[in-house]
Amino acid sequence: MIFFILYILCLWGFVALASYLDKHQSQIYQQKLSLQKAKLVLAVGYLLITVALIIAIKMLNPSIGMSYWFGILTLAALTVGWTLSYQSQRFFKVIGGLSVFSFIGMLLVALT
Repeated sequence: MIFFILYILCLWGFVALASYLDKHQSQIYQQKLSLQKAKLVLAVGYLLITVALIIAIKMLNPSIGMSYWFGILTLAALTVGWTLSYQSQRFFKVIGGLSVFSFIGMLLVALT
């Protein structure tokens, strides 16, 4: 279950970090964000990724948690990068679908 929690946090953290860049703002929102909103999404992105690290360290041993976090961080970054490169017209559908599937997986693990 920890995998799904960390994956969702890292995924949306990278979405927020990508939203800071002008090119990706045009791809995701079809417009550019104001400088204040861009700085806010940058802070939210770093916050989500940091929260994922803290959860990984608290729930697992620090060495295992950091290794697990780095692996999930890589998977989330690849997901956002692939989606921005090849599915930018359906960005929120793809990312939202992955989030829903991760949430369903988390529920299934919790029920067993």
